[in-house]
Amino acid sequence: PQLPTDRSWIMYAGGIGDVQALDHAVRALALVPDLDDLGLAFVGDGVARSGLEALAAELGLEDRVRFLGSRPMEQMPALMAESMAQLVSLKDLPLFSGTIPSKIQASMACGAPVVCAVAGDAAQIIREAEAGLVVPPESAEALAGAFRELVALGREGRERLGRNGRRAYETQL
Repeated sequence: PQLPTDRSWIMYAGGIGDVQALDHAVRALALVPDLDDLGLAFVGDGVARSGLEALAAELGLEDRVRFLGSRPMEQMPALMAESMAQLVSLKDLPLFSGTIPSKIQASMACGAPVVCAVAGDAAQIIREAEAGLVVPPESAEALAGAFRELVALGREGRERLGRNGRRAYETQL
C-alpha cells in the first residue's frame, strides 16, 4: 500500500494547479473534524502544491492530507483502488462547463466512485450514470457534505456507485 491503512482516503490525481480549486477540498476536510479517519491524498504535482501543503499545515491537517507526488500511469489503477473515492475539481468558469476531465473516465473505468466538483458536462455524466456525488464547484461546505455522504453510504453504497460508473464507462464512453 502507498497510503496509510489507518484511514479512508479521498484521492485527487492529476495536475495540481490553481484552476483545480483544490484548496476547497482541504478546507472541506477541516469542516469534518469528527470524521478524523478520513483523509485526502493528492497524486500529482503542480504550481498549487506548496500552497495546499501550507494550507493543510495552517488548518492542522498534516496527518490527514498526503501529497504523493507524480506517479507513472501504470501505477494509477492500483493506487486509485486504495481510496474510497476520486475527487474531480475545477474552478467555476464558463470554459469548464463543456470540459470532461480525463480523470472522470479513468475513475469510472476503475470502478471508483467520483466526487465531482465541476459544473456542466462532467457533472451531468456523473449524475446520469449515478457514479458518484456532484457538488457545486468552489464550495468547501458542499464538499464537506459530500465527504459525509460518502462515509454514510458505507462500503456497499460506494461499491454500487463504482459499479454504476464502470457500467456507464463500458456502455457509453
